[in-house]
Amino acid sequence: MPLGLLVLVGVLAVNTAQFPPGRAINPHWLKDACDKCHVMKNGQAQPTIPLPESEQSCLSCHDSVHAKAEAHPVGRLLDPEQFRHPGWPLLEGRLACATCHDISLTRGHKNAQTAPSEFLRPAQAQGPDAFCASCHKPVDYSRINPHRMMTEGHVVPADCLLCHKQLADNQAMTRTGRPDLRTDVMMLCRSCHYYHVDWYEPGHMGAKVPAKMVAYMRAKEIVGPTTRPSRQMVAKLQATGTRPEFWPVGPENTLVCTTCHNPHQQGVFPPGSVLAVGAMKIENGRVVSSIETPGICLRCHNL
Repeated sequence: MPLGLLVLVGVLAVNTAQFPPGRAINPHWLKDACDKCHVMKNGQAQPTIPLPESEQSCLSCHDSVHAKAEAHPVGRLLDPEQFRHPGWPLLEGRLACATCHDISLTRGHKNAQTAPSEFLRPAQAQGPDAFCASCHKPVDYSRINPHRMMTEGHVVPADCLLCHKQLADNQAMTRTGRPDLRTDVMMLCRSCHYYHVDWYEPGHMGAKVPAKMVAYMRAKEIVGPTTRPSRQMVAKLQATGTRPEFWPVGPENTLVCTTCHNPHQQGVFPPGSVLAVGAMKIENGRVVSSIETPGICLRCHNL
């Protein structure tokens, strides 16, 4: 399988506590914002940031909410058989933000518009795609789609391990609640899906689902897509704290990518399994999500 331009994601969790909701202030060209990333001592920024801490600083903004997410994922092992290593820094052998970006290149620039290509490191190769060719060998590489998990009817374990640390039981009929993902599910998805169209303001992702809606979601799973559950059923489910099984909500009843999207290819889990509901289909060589079908809003909204 060609490897090339990726699919994996940051191995560190995002910490947005130091930033208010909405867009973050760009600290890279503000002389008084050094403390956003650097340890300060006697009013001076310390010149060296250990790589794990610097990675956390980057991801605390670049999560596609506070600042734009990087199109190229991080967290992937640099396999010397697939890629060159130009000597740029790695985090435990994996790609990090600092692998490609040298923050010191922001020095002397007054604003982002005059910065050199978002302070990318100098290319180690020649040609029109010189920077990318510093690591990528020009040999039949393409972007991996992690939602393609099967070949000739069989699950490909290596594809599962792009997102999971360990293989799951693909005969499972119920959720264990322990997906063992490589990082937070939102950051994992956004490492590839960095543009997400959402017609709801301020956005579905991360929104808190009211308890009544959580109960309604489970009720809809029980009665089916064409039937409206009774108020009595919803009230009973809400009283018992029952949560949806097919469209799982995240911690503290927040919406996550996998609430609406089942990221697994159809056939990975057996028919009738909770994990098989809404699985991705392959149609004319294209991966299609079930969310593209009409009525998706009625899973949660009693319109």
